[in-house]
Amino acid sequence: MITTARGEEPYDIMVGGDGHASRTRQLLTPGLTPEPAGYLVWRGAIPLSALADHPRELELLRGAWVTLGFPGGHGIFYLIPGAGDRLLAYAIYGRPPASPDADADPGPYVRELAREHFPAAWA
Repeated sequence: MITTARGEEPYDIMVGGDGHASRTRQLLTPGLTPEPAGYLVWRGAIPLSALADHPRELELLRGAWVTLGFPGGHGIFYLIPGAGDRLLAYAIYGRPPASPDADADPGPYVRELAREHFPAAWA
């Protein structure tokens, strides 16, 4: 049962996609404290014009997305609109470095993950 401005309404399922400080979670499981999951996500986007040397890979992304799995993580790649040029958006989920420094540039670590686990064209 969910209470709305119109009163109580029954639902079979409810999705609470309201982030790390979820009000939904607080209401459904008061006192439950979230804990780190043991992985990080690195996100970014690259203009398609910078990927002209990868026509085969870009063709795979037309109307779809690509997910690449590896031990302890995965990467997902998909196209999004950009200002004038479409973008390749990516998110790479993986274990954090052994001694994470919050101020360190994550680029070298993420590039090493990609080189180690992804096919060369996706790294």
